Amino acid sequence: MFHIFLDKALSDRKITNPFLSNILIENYGYKISKESLAKYRNGTRTPEPQLISHIANYLNIPEQDLFNPEAKEQIVKDELKNNPHKYALKEKELDQVNATYYEDIYACMGSNEIINDESNSSIMTFDRKFLEKELGKHNFKNLTVIKTIGDSMEPTIKEGELLIISPFLNDHNNILSGSVYIIAIDGKPYVKRLSEHPLTHNIEIYSDNERHPSFNITAENKDKLEVIGRVLGHFSFL
Repeated sequence: MFHIFLDKALSDRKITNPFLSNILIENYGYKISKESLAKYRNGTRTPEPQLISHIANYLNIPEQDLFNPEAKEQIVKDELKNNPHKYALKEKELDQVNATYYEDIYACMGSNEIINDESNSSIMTFDRKFLEKELGKHNFKNLTVIKTIGDSMEPTIKEGELLIISPFLNDHNNILSGSVYIIAIDGKPYVKRLSEHPLTHNIEIYSDNERHPSFNITAENKDKLEVIGRVLGHFSFL
């Protein structure tokens, strides 16, 4: 909230945008319009370090005073109190869940073809109540969506379906045995079920399609297995 401190420092001294624009040009040779200054003061743009330095110099205060931690708490409280509409989440936003859809990343289900390009992405928006009904209660932050290729997880997951993945459940110590995960082997993403032995802590990696053999990762070699996230659900892209 740097703009709050900047605006307060200028407002307390009754410095207007046109006046400051002239001062910056005359004293520092820094050309800036009053319209741009207005954007810096309302937070729609962030000023460059040189401008901050000039303003602090003119006000005869250290630059860090514009980030004064002692004044920050009260200023923020005042801002939230006076302008609650600017920071309150809309009811519609609370009912929505956004997920990043990587259109050119495919999780392998037995196919030799791997496409792994993160450059092409978009945002998918889901209804929160729908997700909770279909998938149960989860932390739906930072979800990702990718496609599948191959048949190793059939009949559960069909080729071409989209997977909803939670990246938070990627700690080996928190593997839910029997759940479906996105894992990486030699940098290639795969969709597999994981099951951890309660005594040896070896991890069995297997497919739902019996034609695809399972294999094990020993406890000593867990660091070779990268668990990217847990598959919360899957659906067809109509």
